[in-house]
Amino acid sequence: MLKLDITLDDDQLQKAVQKAPGALRHRLKAAVSRGAAELSRDARGFAPKAFTTLTNSIRSRVDGELSRIVGPNVDYGVYVENGAGPGGAPSLQSVLDWVRVKRITPNNPQHDEQDLAFMIRRSIARKGTEPQKYMEPAVDAKRDRITGLMHSAVSNALKESGFV
Repeated sequence: MLKLDITLDDDQLQKAVQKAPGALRHRLKAAVSRGAAELSRDARGFAPKAFTTLTNSIRSRVDGELSRIVGPNVDYGVYVENGAGPGGAPSLQSVLDWVRVKRITPNNPQHDEQDLAFMIRRSIARKGTEPQKYMEPAVDAKRDRITGLMHSAVSNALKESGFV
């Protein structure tokens, strides 16, 4: 998955960390949580939707005091984002369910939904799948916003600590 690192290398920041770590830590934790929540909301908006399983699984979870991981909690999320090469295939039942949700009908009247699902599954096994980016555009859309949240947190902590 993608990783968004934001580094604030500033003399004022260093002073604030030394003199007012509590205020800075509190403000930065709030900014990180807010940024992660907004990023997960945007990622859900970009996620492809047949079923809402992938979309509803996109969450923010704590990785450290000032670190969050945003992404889906389903195994196949990475394959949707990055695509999949030849060799693997989803279960026949999941493809059949997808065909039904999308209301796809076979072109050949001699085939039914089960036949169509089998052919789609076989095609995925042979060719793989194309990427359907949802995390990358969400990160691109939120990068400036999250950077702004972090800068505001530092600025507010400095003000609160009497530096500004």
